Amino acid sequence: MQLVGPELPEGSVEPGAEVPAELLSEELRPIEATYRRWPNGELESKPLSSWSTYFPDLSPHELERAEHASFWGESFWMHYSEPLSIFLAPMKRLALLLAIFERGRPSEGKRVRRSAAAALAQINDAAFGSHLAAYLDVEGKIAIGWAAPSLFGAFATLLLKDLAAGQQVLRCPICGGVFLSAAYQARFCSTACRFAHHKREQRKRKADEGKG
Repeated sequence: MQLVGPELPEGSVEPGAEVPAELLSEELRPIEATYRRWPNGELESKPLSSWSTYFPDLSPHELERAEHASFWGESFWMHYSEPLSIFLAPMKRLALLLAIFERGRPSEGKRVRRSAAAALAQINDAAFGSHLAAYLDVEGKIAIGWAAPSLFGAFATLLLKDLAAGQQVLRCPICGGVFLSAAYQARFCSTACRFAHHKREQRKRKADEGKG
């Protein structure tokens, strides 16, 4: 089997006609997917076989020949299964960008504004593809909501909405993670961290009472 080489002269072969031998490539070229990396925006191409991690139910042979008309199609999501470790890597990067807006950090000055603008630009890129979408609510009325092409894009969109709404970026004293909250007195990112704090305080009080 041979494939047409990359330097095929325009108009040299009619659609459906036999390709002359001199225009054929000597080596097979695997089908590639081209995408833009986040957050640096660089274009990168990889053979479809390299994406097998995301489609564990498909063999390399099936992966090369699978056809999905759209990411919105049901057939795509029936097979797609992104490993948690791969998902968490860009999420950690998103958390680092969010930390730039942490309460207590300097909020004025050219350097601060440049850092904030650069962080927002990267979060914007992560939210690319998110859009308003209409749907029918439980009462049959038309409602408007946000739709995103990925869970990561949905998180980025929510971050932008919450930041624009004036929510504070705080750092949890228990796990060290950053989180958003509209409550001024919020301290902990989750119920689990709040519970861990109270248990720690209880142990400390008991230890102090034992010393007395």
